[in-house]
This record gives sequence, structure tokens and C-alpha cells, in this order.
Amino acid sequence: MEDVTKRESLAALRTKLANERTLMSYIRTALALIALGSFLIKYDPNIYTLIIGVLGINAGIIIIIYGFYRFYLVKNNLGSL
Repeated sequence: MEDVTKRESLAALRTKLANERTLMSYIRTALALIALGSFLIKYDPNIYTLIIGVLGINAGIIIIIYGFYRFYLVKNNLGSL
């Protein structure tokens, strides 16, 4: 009986850690898109690169918001375990 409880608690811990790793991946992707968008806006005056840069920044903001949303959604669902 004790083995099953320990196994379940370790599984819950692994799931929480995976949730944190996923959040860090969302943040890393978002920061890369924001950095790329900022670079394109700063160093290339072409209208097309300006549009792509703004889209990259907006996509990065959306991804970071979605990442935090998913993190807290999964975290709240795991809180009942």
C-alpha cells in the first residue's frame, strides 16, 4: 500500500515539473519571437520586415499569455490531487 502512495506522489511531482518545463518553453519561444520582431523593426526599414516584426512581437505576447494560462489551468487541476 505504501509503495502505491509513494508512486502516486512521485507521478504528481513529475507532472508538476513537466508543467513548469512547458511554461519555460512557452516563455523561451515568446522571447525569441519578440527579440526577432524587435530586431527586424530596428535594423531594416523595409515595410515588409516592419509588418513581420510587428507580427512577431504580437505573436510572442500572445504565446506568453497562452503559456501562463495553460500553466495555471494545469496547476489548478493538479491541486486537487
